[in-house]
Amino acid sequence: MQSTLKSPFDGEPKTIQETDENGGAVLYVAAKSLTADAAQAAEVLVLLSMFYLWGLGAYQLWQEPFDVVNIAVLAICPFPFRSLLRKLWRRPLEKTTTVCFTDKTFSVWRGDRWEMFDRQLPHRFVLLQHDRTQAERDEHELEKQKASIARTAFMPVRYYGNAFIVCFEYLGQRNDILEVFGPKEAQTILTRFNACDSVMDAQLKKGKSTSFEPADEWAEQPGDIRTLA
Repeated sequence: MQSTLKSPFDGEPKTIQETDENGGAVLYVAAKSLTADAAQAAEVLVLLSMFYLWGLGAYQLWQEPFDVVNIAVLAICPFPFRSLLRKLWRRPLEKTTTVCFTDKTFSVWRGDRWEMFDRQLPHRFVLLQHDRTQAERDEHELEKQKASIARTAFMPVRYYGNAFIVCFEYLGQRNDILEVFGPKEAQTILTRFNACDSVMDAQLKKGKSTSFEPADEWAEQPGDIRTLA
Protein backbone atom coordinates (compact mmCIF):
# COMPACT_ATOMS: atom_id res chain seq x y z
CA MET A 1 0.00 0.00 0.00
CA GLN A 2 1.42 3.35 -1.07
CA SER A 3 1.33 6.12 1.49
CA THR A 4 2.36 9.76 1.53
CA LEU A 5 3.62 11.89 4.37
CA LYS A 6 1.02 14.47 5.35
CA SER A 7 2.40 17.97 5.68
CA PRO A 8 1.62 19.79 8.94
CA PHE A 9 0.81 22.78 6.76
CA ASP A 10 -1.92 21.18 4.65
CA GLY A 11 -5.31 22.86 4.54
CA GLU A 12 -6.15 26.40 5.54
CA PRO A 13 -4.70 28.91 6.01
CA LYS A 14 -2.61 28.42 2.87
CA THR A 15 1.05 28.01 3.77
CA ILE A 16 4.00 27.88 1.36
CA GLN A 17 7.59 26.98 2.16
CA GLU A 18 10.46 28.60 0.30
CA THR A 19 14.16 29.06 0.96
CA ASP A 20 16.35 32.12 1.37
CA GLU A 21 19.79 32.77 -0.08
CA ASN A 22 21.39 31.03 2.91
CA GLY A 23 19.41 27.83 2.47
CA GLY A 24 17.09 28.49 5.40
CA ALA A 25 13.34 27.86 5.21
CA VAL A 26 10.93 30.74 4.79
CA LEU A 27 7.22 30.25 5.47
CA TYR A 28 4.50 32.40 3.95
CA VAL A 29 0.96 32.17 5.35
CA ALA A 30 -2.07 33.70 3.62
CA ALA A 31 -4.79 33.91 6.27
CA LYS A 32 -8.29 34.62 4.93
CA SER A 33 -10.74 36.00 7.45
CA LEU A 34 -14.06 37.75 7.77
CA THR A 35 -14.36 40.76 10.05
CA ALA A 36 -17.36 41.42 12.29
CA ASP A 37 -18.38 44.38 10.12
CA ALA A 38 -18.13 42.24 6.99
CA ALA A 39 -20.24 39.53 8.65
CA GLN A 40 -22.95 42.12 9.36
CA ALA A 41 -22.76 43.39 5.79
CA ALA A 42 -23.15 39.83 4.51
CA GLU A 43 -26.33 39.39 6.55
CA VAL A 44 -27.78 42.56 5.00
CA LEU A 45 -26.95 41.21 1.54
CA VAL A 46 -28.54 37.86 2.44
CA LEU A 47 -31.73 39.66 3.51
CA LEU A 48 -31.79 41.70 0.29
CA SER A 49 -31.25 38.52 -1.73
CA MET A 50 -34.19 36.86 0.02
CA PHE A 51 -36.41 39.86 -0.75
CA TYR A 52 -35.29 39.59 -4.35
CA LEU A 53 -36.27 35.90 -4.42
CA TRP A 54 -39.64 36.73 -2.88
CA GLY A 55 -40.16 39.46 -5.48
CA LEU A 56 -39.17 37.12 -8.29
CA GLY A 57 -41.51 34.46 -6.94
CA ALA A 58 -44.34 36.98 -6.60
CA TYR A 59 -43.87 38.03 -10.20
CA GLN A 60 -44.02 34.41 -11.37
CA LEU A 61 -47.05 33.83 -9.17
CA TRP A 62 -48.78 36.83 -10.73
CA GLN A 63 -48.49 35.12 -14.12
CA GLU A 64 -50.27 32.00 -12.85
CA PRO A 65 -53.55 31.29 -11.06
CA PHE A 66 -53.40 31.95 -7.30
CA ASP A 67 -53.74 28.98 -4.97
CA VAL A 68 -52.72 28.13 -1.41
CA VAL A 69 -49.90 25.80 -2.45
CA ASN A 70 -48.21 28.37 -4.68
CA ILE A 71 -48.44 31.05 -2.00
CA ALA A 72 -46.97 28.68 0.62
CA VAL A 73 -44.09 27.76 -1.68
CA LEU A 74 -43.43 31.45 -2.37
CA ALA A 75 -43.31 32.27 1.36
CA ILE A 76 -41.06 29.35 2.35
CA CYS A 77 -38.82 28.96 -0.68
CA PRO A 78 -36.06 31.52 0.17
CA PHE A 79 -35.38 30.12 3.66
CA PRO A 80 -33.64 26.85 2.59
CA PHE A 81 -31.22 28.96 0.54
CA ARG A 82 -30.30 31.24 3.43
CA SER A 83 -27.17 29.30 4.47
CA LEU A 84 -26.02 29.06 0.87
CA LEU A 85 -26.58 32.78 0.35
CA ARG A 86 -24.60 33.52 3.50
CA LYS A 87 -21.62 31.50 2.23
CA LEU A 88 -21.81 33.10 -1.20
CA TRP A 89 -21.82 36.65 0.20
CA ARG A 90 -19.21 36.07 2.88
CA ARG A 91 -16.57 34.68 0.53
CA PRO A 92 -15.95 37.88 -1.49
CA LEU A 93 -15.96 39.92 1.74
CA GLU A 94 -13.07 37.96 3.24
CA LYS A 95 -9.76 39.76 3.69
CA THR A 96 -6.40 38.07 3.12
CA THR A 97 -3.51 38.88 5.44
CA THR A 98 -0.07 37.57 4.44
CA VAL A 99 2.64 36.94 7.02
CA CYS A 100 6.19 35.65 6.65
CA PHE A 101 8.30 33.58 9.05
CA THR A 102 12.07 33.22 8.92
CA ASP A 103 14.27 31.84 11.66
CA LYS A 104 15.06 35.37 12.86
CA THR A 105 12.10 37.50 11.82
CA PHE A 106 8.30 37.61 11.67
CA SER A 107 6.74 39.99 9.14
CA VAL A 108 3.23 41.17 8.26
CA TRP A 109 2.39 42.55 4.82
CA ARG A 110 0.59 45.87 5.32
CA GLY A 111 -0.38 46.47 1.70
CA ASP A 112 2.66 48.48 0.68
CA ARG A 113 5.38 47.32 3.06
CA TRP A 114 6.50 44.54 5.38
CA GLU A 115 6.16 45.27 9.10
CA MET A 116 9.04 43.25 10.54
CA PHE A 117 9.72 41.96 14.08
CA ASP A 118 12.72 40.22 15.60
CA ARG A 119 11.68 36.65 16.48
CA GLN A 120 14.70 36.25 18.75
CA LEU A 121 13.12 38.67 21.23
CA PRO A 122 10.38 37.40 23.61
CA HIS A 123 7.09 37.06 21.72
CA ARG A 124 3.94 34.98 21.39
CA PHE A 125 0.72 34.77 19.39
CA VAL A 126 -2.55 35.22 21.28
CA LEU A 127 -6.26 35.71 20.65
CA LEU A 128 -7.92 38.81 22.06
CA GLN A 129 -11.62 39.64 22.22
CA HIS A 130 -12.69 42.33 19.79
CA ASP A 131 -12.36 45.84 21.22
CA ARG A 132 -16.08 46.50 20.70
CA THR A 133 -17.27 43.32 22.44
CA GLN A 134 -18.15 45.04 25.72
CA ALA A 135 -19.98 47.87 23.97
CA GLU A 136 -22.05 45.34 22.04
CA ARG A 137 -22.75 43.41 25.24
CA ASP A 138 -23.93 46.59 27.00
CA GLU A 139 -26.15 47.46 24.06
CA HIS A 140 -27.72 44.01 24.08
CA GLU A 141 -28.32 44.20 27.81
CA LEU A 142 -30.12 47.53 27.37
CA GLU A 143 -32.27 46.07 24.59
CA LYS A 144 -33.13 43.07 26.79
CA GLN A 145 -34.28 45.40 29.56
CA LYS A 146 -36.46 47.35 27.13
CA ALA A 147 -37.92 44.12 25.77
CA SER A 148 -38.62 42.89 29.30
CA ILE A 149 -40.50 46.09 30.16
CA ALA A 150 -42.48 45.85 26.91
CA ARG A 151 -42.98 42.10 27.49
CA THR A 152 -41.56 41.25 24.10
CA ALA A 153 -38.80 38.88 23.01
CA PHE A 154 -35.32 40.03 22.11
CA MET A 155 -32.83 37.66 20.47
CA PRO A 156 -29.46 39.43 20.19
CA VAL A 157 -27.06 38.51 17.41
CA ARG A 158 -23.45 38.73 18.50
CA TYR A 159 -21.00 39.96 15.92
CA TYR A 160 -18.21 41.59 17.90
CA GLY A 161 -18.72 39.02 20.66
CA ASN A 162 -17.84 36.32 18.13
CA ALA A 163 -14.91 38.24 16.64
CA PHE A 164 -11.28 37.98 17.76
CA ILE A 165 -8.01 39.75 17.13
CA VAL A 166 -5.01 37.58 16.31
CA CYS A 167 -2.28 39.46 18.10
CA PHE A 168 1.53 39.29 18.09
CA GLU A 169 2.76 40.15 21.57
CA TYR A 170 6.24 41.58 21.17
CA LEU A 171 8.07 42.20 24.44
CA GLY A 172 4.61 42.43 26.03
CA GLN A 173 3.39 44.99 23.52
CA ARG A 174 0.26 44.41 21.46
CA ASN A 175 0.57 44.27 17.67
CA ASP A 176 -2.68 43.35 15.91
CA ILE A 177 -2.26 41.11 12.87
CA LEU A 178 -5.84 40.52 11.72
CA GLU A 179 -9.45 40.37 12.86
CA VAL A 180 -11.31 37.07 12.56
CA PHE A 181 -15.04 36.48 12.84
CA GLY A 182 -15.74 33.08 14.41
CA PRO A 183 -13.90 31.36 17.29
CA LYS A 184 -13.14 28.22 15.27
CA GLU A 185 -11.69 30.23 12.39
CA ALA A 186 -9.62 32.36 14.76
CA GLN A 187 -8.23 29.31 16.56
CA THR A 188 -7.28 27.69 13.24
CA ILE A 189 -5.22 30.71 12.22
CA LEU A 190 -3.63 31.02 15.66
CA THR A 191 -2.66 27.33 15.62
CA ARG A 192 -1.02 27.69 12.19
CA PHE A 193 0.96 30.75 13.28
CA ASN A 194 2.17 28.92 16.39
CA ALA A 195 3.15 25.90 14.28
CA CYS A 196 5.19 28.07 11.92
CA ASP A 197 6.79 29.80 14.90
CA SER A 198 7.79 26.44 16.41
CA VAL A 199 9.31 25.28 13.12
CA MET A 200 11.38 28.44 12.93
CA ASP A 201 12.51 28.02 16.53
CA ALA A 202 13.75 24.54 15.69
CA GLN A 203 15.51 25.80 12.57
CA LEU A 204 17.21 28.56 14.55
CA LYS A 205 18.56 25.99 17.01
CA LYS A 206 19.63 23.44 14.39
CA GLY A 207 20.90 25.92 11.85
CA LYS A 208 19.18 24.16 8.94
CA SER A 209 15.76 24.03 7.36
CA THR A 210 13.10 21.34 7.33
CA SER A 211 11.22 20.33 4.19
CA PHE A 212 7.50 19.62 4.39
CA GLU A 213 6.69 19.30 0.68
CA PRO A 214 9.13 16.86 -1.03
CA ALA A 215 7.51 17.27 -4.45
CA ASP A 216 7.76 21.03 -4.38
CA GLU A 217 10.55 21.61 -1.92
CA TRP A 218 12.13 24.87 -2.99
CA ALA A 219 11.16 27.97 -4.92
CA GLU A 220 12.65 28.48 -8.39
CA GLN A 221 14.13 31.80 -7.32
CA PRO A 222 15.27 31.78 -3.69
CA GLY A 223 14.45 34.93 -1.78
CA ASP A 224 11.55 36.07 -3.98
CA ILE A 225 8.36 37.13 -2.27
CA ARG A 226 5.68 34.57 -3.08
CA THR A 227 2.24 35.79 -4.05
CA LEU A 228 -0.39 33.76 -2.19
CA ALA A 229 -3.83 33.55 -3.70
